[in-house]
Amino acid sequence: MRWPHYKSEERRSLPADGRERNAFWWFVVWVITGLCIILYGLNSLERSCRLEEKELTNYHGQAEIKQTQTRKGRGTSTNEFAASFELRQAPPQEGQKQPPEAKEGTPPALAWWDHFRCDLKVGDAALVFFTYCLVVVGAFQAFFLRKSIIDTGIAARAAQAGVKLAQEEFRLSHPAHIVVGRFMLSGQNDTLEQITFVIRNVGHTTARVFRIGAGLLKPESDGLPPSRPDGLVPEGVSYDLAPGQGQIHTWKLNQEWLEQANFLYGFERGGRESGGLRPDDYSSLLFMGYVDYLTATGLMIEADTRQTGFLRRFNIGTKRFIIVDDPDYEYQD
Repeated sequence: MRWPHYKSEERRSLPADGRERNAFWWFVVWVITGLCIILYGLNSLERSCRLEEKELTNYHGQAEIKQTQTRKGRGTSTNEFAASFELRQAPPQEGQKQPPEAKEGTPPALAWWDHFRCDLKVGDAALVFFTYCLVVVGAFQAFFLRKSIIDTGIAARAAQAGVKLAQEEFRLSHPAHIVVGRFMLSGQNDTLEQITFVIRNVGHTTARVFRIGAGLLKPESDGLPPSRPDGLVPEGVSYDLAPGQGQIHTWKLNQEWLEQANFLYGFERGGRESGGLRPDDYSSLLFMGYVDYLTATGLMIEADTRQTGFLRRFNIGTKRFIIVDDPDYEYQD
C-alpha cells in the first residue's frame, strides 16, 4: 500500500525549521506513549501479584490456626500433627474458596512469566524505563545524524557550485590575453628560411592556443590588404600558456619568398637578373596573421574562443618588422 502523494509533497513543502519542530513533537509523543504503556503494565502486574499474595496469605492463615488448635488439644507428635494437618487442608468446606495451587506445579514454560510478574522490583522497572528512553533517544540520534549527513552533502554541493561560479566570474573578469611580437627573419648558414615571432600570455588565466594563421604579402600599392586575405592558411596547433608564459612560433618561407628574402638581406641568390625584387620594393612587404586561443579556468569549450590579430610592415633599414597601427589589423579580443 502506497501513501497518497500529497502527503509527501506537503511534507517536502514545509520549511526546514517546520520539519525539525515536527520531529521534536513526534519524539515527545513517543516518549509519553511509551511511559504510559510501561506504567500501565507495571500497575497491572502489581495488582495481579497482590491478589495472588492475598489469597495465599488467607489460605495459610487458616491452616496455621487449625495447626495451633491441634497442638493445644492433642499434644501429638510431629508425625501425627503432619498427618492431621494434611487431612484438615485436603477437603475444602462448602463455601470456602479453593486454595491456590502451589507454584511448584507451574509449567516450566510459564515460570519466567510468574517471576517477571511478581518478582519485579522498582529498580528493575526504572531500568526498563530508562532502557526504553535510551532506545528512543538513539533512534532519534540516528535520524538527526542522517539529516546532518544529508545537509552536509547539500552544503558541499553548494560550496562546489560556488567555487565553479567564482572560477567563472574570475575567468570573465580576468581572462587570458595573448599578444605577439619580436618578428624577425631567421635562418642558418647565411640563409633566411623562416619568420619567427613570440606568442605570450599577459592575462591572469591559462590560455590554450589551438590555431594560427599567417602569411607574407606584397601588395600592389602602398595601401593595406583586406583584413583577412585568402592566402592565410590556418595551422592547427595545441599548447597551453600559463599567465606570463611565452612560446616562439616559426612560419616557414616558401621558395619564392626564400629567394626574395635572401636578396633583401644581401645574399645574391636571386638578384635582378633572376627576377628578384629590388630593395626598394620591400618597403611595402607585410606579414599578417592571427592567433586563436581559448581562455578558461577549467573546461575549455569553443564558445570561449578569443583572437589576437597582427599586421607588421618590413623596415628595410632595420631589416625588422614594425607594427602597423590600425585597429582593423592589430587587435586583441
